[in-house]
Amino acid sequence: MYKFYLGSTFKKYDARSCVTCDKVLAELEKIDDDTDSFGVDFVKINDKRLAKQYGIKNFPALTYFREKEPIIYDGDLMDEEGVLDFLTSLEAMDLPDRIEEVNAKILLKIIEDTDFVAVLFSVEQKVTKNA
Repeated sequence: MYKFYLGSTFKKYDARSCVTCDKVLAELEKIDDDTDSFGVDFVKINDKRLAKQYGIKNFPALTYFREKEPIIYDGDLMDEEGVLDFLTSLEAMDLPDRIEEVNAKILLKIIEDTDFVAVLFSVEQKVTKNA
């Protein structure tokens, strides 16, 4: 399954007594299964210093880390369809100059949204240890 590793994880920054944050978290929970099928993991963090490092000034904020670079979602966090579109858009998943490993759901989206795509079907190589 295609996963967003390390620099490609979504982080929702919030404050300890943020009522809006709780409402947004409830909305994000509604699309969590959908994003899981695209290999997108949600994490929640409460660290204002870290948020400041990434240019986060308002809470809550949803940030997508792609290749260790943050992309801050600027839409309405209560619009679960808008957030889902942002998280699963081909632009968000595209890594220029790299052949990406995808799961079936992502491949179907690519085929649906792209005129031309070359797909290398392969089998996973198992690493064996010599004892």
